[in-house]
Amino acid sequence: MQMQMKTISLLLTVVCLLAACGQKEQAGGESTPAFPELTDPYRAEKAIENGDVVNLHSRIANWERWEQFMKNVAQQTPDQVRITSYTIEGDPTFEELVYDGQKVVFTYDDSMDKYGGKDKGRQTTTCEGIAIASKSKGKNEYILKGCDKEFGQYFELSN
Repeated sequence: MQMQMKTISLLLTVVCLLAACGQKEQAGGESTPAFPELTDPYRAEKAIENGDVVNLHSRIANWERWEQFMKNVAQQTPDQVRITSYTIEGDPTFEELVYDGQKVVFTYDDSMDKYGGKDKGRQTTTCEGIAIASKSKGKNEYILKGCDKEFGQYFELSN
């Protein structure tokens, strides 16, 4: 009887741990779901279907998703957004921003860029926030500010 209780307790613990692994925990106890899985090939149609903001050679799809993300940042509400861009050869690169209500974790991923060179892969940095660098011709240019790694300064998005 005692052995059965230990086995049941162990099984319940394992199930709880596995369930907790399915979500990213944010500051303040809130969580955001994981980004949709990346498949190879990851075509623009699939990225749009997954809710990514898609930059296809300066043609932007799902811009309203970026606007919603920025609204949530302004309200200090946790949110996340993935921006998928495509190289001239058609390979995707990804910029993932996860906002926890205080800071932005920025991940740049060029691992599917066949011509990305030897240093391609995922890089992550933590940033203080997002700023509008300039407005010209009615368009905003968004940048990251206060990043702890230099590559964060290369994030740039404009509508």
